[in-house]
Amino acid sequence: MRGVTQLRILVLLLAASGTASAASGLYASDIERLESEMQRLRADPRIGPNAGQELDDAERALRITETMAGVSVDPQVETNLFITDRALQLAEARGLARYAALREANLQQQARFLAAELQRRDNAAQAAAIPAQPAPGAAAPPAGEGRDSMLLSLGEVRFEFGRAELSPAAQRNLQQIAQAMRDNPRATITVEGHTDAVGSPEANLDLSQRRAEVVRSYLIEQGVPPERITARGLGEEFPTASNADAMGRQLNRRAEVAIREAGTA
Repeated sequence: MRGVTQLRILVLLLAASGTASAASGLYASDIERLESEMQRLRADPRIGPNAGQELDDAERALRITETMAGVSVDPQVETNLFITDRALQLAEARGLARYAALREANLQQQARFLAAELQRRDNAAQAAAIPAQPAPGAAAPPAGEGRDSMLLSLGEVRFEFGRAELSPAAQRNLQQIAQAMRDNPRATITVEGHTDAVGSPEANLDLSQRRAEVVRSYLIEQGVPPERITARGLGEEFPTASNADAMGRQLNRRAEVAIREAGTA
């Protein structure tokens, strides 16, 4: 009798094992497809940095589904696969929307700076049309001396909350700025680090300085002489958007990079 009982237990265990294997094989292609899609979205520079929470939620759903699929053939597994697929679609849509919003805000800011620069140049041209009379006996100043610097370009670098590390997208942006510096040996750079309003002003001032310094260090690594780069942290005092919502705070976690070249005769 004892031998019969042990045989029944062995048959049940083998049956359970076979069911688990069948379940795992049944859903393997779907899970592999979702895993591949997850990796694609995380690697996309437009989506990965801008949909981290949504991708984490989708990954948790996928891991739960994998566990269920390895145990039995269950209609709930197919439901979870559907939920995971929709979660990934949501992550992609939100990531692209946030990327577009950040890009638009960046372009608007550059437009404001360029408009101000054009106005400054116009004012300078009007002033130059009326030459100042030098004092009797005064020597004429050397060519170019005393003139304002000229804004060549402005770039921005975004940061994750509480962090001062450069993303791959930020590095690509800074590589272009470093190239502009190499093409303009008289140019100088000012890097200004900023934060959102979360945390104490003292902590944010320190974080903003670290953000400015990490940008400066990367530019030096790219061949820009250190004496041509000034870095300073401004804390939370100069937001580019409202700190009342997540999108605004993300826009404020930034470093601004201005390239200037001394005026020429």
